[in-house]
Amino acid sequence: MMASAIYISSALGFFHPSSSFTSLSHRVVHQSTQSRVPAFSRRTSLYMGRAAAVRAATKGKTDAKKAKINGQFGKKIIMAVKQGGSPDPVANRQLGDVIKQAKTNSVPADNIARAIKRASESSGGADFSESIFECYAQGGASMIVNVLTDNPNRAAAEIKNCFKKNDAKVAESGSVLFMYDRKGVLEVESELDEDGLLDAAIEAGCDDYEVVEVRCRAV
Repeated sequence: MMASAIYISSALGFFHPSSSFTSLSHRVVHQSTQSRVPAFSRRTSLYMGRAAAVRAATKGKTDAKKAKINGQFGKKIIMAVKQGGSPDPVANRQLGDVIKQAKTNSVPADNIARAIKRASESSGGADFSESIFECYAQGGASMIVNVLTDNPNRAAAEIKNCFKKNDAKVAESGSVLFMYDRKGVLEVESELDEDGLLDAAIEAGCDDYEVVEVRCRAV
């Protein structure tokens, strides 16, 4: 108690360990302590607010990514229905494959149904088609860009603008494509062992294969 009185009294320019100064020190220390509490509370609120902002930003990025994926598969489904000529995934193998990929990427069933309905309507909605762009990026790296669009002219303008912003240039048709081979990926569910799958892959002219083991836990 005396140490507090001496500190406060010295700060005020006098020193006398009397009861009056002791009560003054009590009063000053109490006020100082109370004044620090709101400051601590404000800092806590600041950190909590920042954490909430970080969570909101992360959720926003995740939602934007999901929306982009859903939109891409919506276009693929519409194109598969029109190219395959049927909204039935059993009769239209291409549509069935796209739907399977969409479900693997957690596309909601409602989105899939709306895309099929949109493609099946008499008006047909947008007519999506695939456009291929060849370009040379920084360091002379060659690139092929596949675009699924309902407006090829608009897509071409946007792609060229994107190339320009990233120091890339559009290549002449065929100057890049000849360096690549178009490949496909087949997923086969089979009871064969690895040797049997290898023999089947070789006979089918497959360049490479990979065995994926799926283990299910009993519920």
